[in-house]
Amino acid sequence: IWNDFRTIEGNPPPDIVLDSSSGISHCNYMAVHDGDLYVSSHLNNRVLIFRDTPTLSSGDSPDVTLTNGIYGPGCVAVTDTALYVVNPAWVRNSGNNYVGNNNVVIFNNPTTLTNGSSPDITLDQAPQPPLEGGLLTGSQFAGTKHCFIADNVLYVTCVDRHSGNHPYATTNAVYAFSPADALTDYQAPDYIVGGPLYDDYPMCAGHVGGRLWIGFTDYRTGLMGYGLPMSTGRIPDVELNERDTNDSAPAVPWTPEQGRLTFVPGHVDEFVSAGNILIGVSRRDDAVFGYWNASTVETNQVPDFLIWYPGMEEPTSIDIAAVSYT
Repeated sequence: IWNDFRTIEGNPPPDIVLDSSSGISHCNYMAVHDGDLYVSSHLNNRVLIFRDTPTLSSGDSPDVTLTNGIYGPGCVAVTDTALYVVNPAWVRNSGNNYVGNNNVVIFNNPTTLTNGSSPDITLDQAPQPPLEGGLLTGSQFAGTKHCFIADNVLYVTCVDRHSGNHPYATTNAVYAFSPADALTDYQAPDYIVGGPLYDDYPMCAGHVGGRLWIGFTDYRTGLMGYGLPMSTGRIPDVELNERDTNDSAPAVPWTPEQGRLTFVPGHVDEFVSAGNILIGVSRRDDAVFGYWNASTVETNQVPDFLIWYPGMEEPTSIDIAAVSYT
């Protein structure tokens, strides 16, 4: 943790380090909400909560340790009303066996959680055999990966390559559940985006410019945009993918005259928004890209701005502190 990042110059060491001495074993994801830090500790099957981050010191122990209902946690997301924890499906190194809970557990009222608190809600396969024909009941997950909250909708990305020989892991898809602040056990998704049509792996999702945007962590596909409201079976209105035919990264630095005329993002690990502005990172292309008005973007439209330089390699995350424009 670096305090007051606005004063950082050069490459200074962090002011605070939380590591194994704080109970963290393979930090897979973290989130900050209302001054509290939530850490997904993957290898020891727990989520750690550090209250009041401005008062933290190196090596501090967590104020709350959550273990009930948590196994190999991945992504965590926090709102005013709930903490969402993804227990991903993952592959054992030997035998390619399906292991992992492959679900999402939800803890209500995150500011009041204490050691040993149990999840209030579980999104999972219903505790009964699949329906005839192999259809799933309940929440229908196969290969849980990440979760995101947008306009009180919970989006869960599922990736089949992370689920080994799990019998229902046949698709790459995004599952949508609403209202995110009032879900119930084994609730079925309101709609599913993707399925057999997705050859690539959905990584992130969110609402920008009146559209649902989904980013993909594959080298050919960047973003797909869907008009809202959504429903199962919809095809994208906008696709941003395949900048070139051989998936090659840029060989030389792009100039504003050259790069903006040819670039379409690929391998988008994350994007953020400010109003209708969409800004994302393209890991394949070592670049940050942006569209000033996501509501009017057309298929394979080049970005309105592009940031690329040799010192930025495979960016995976981005956030916005403030935006001011005329």
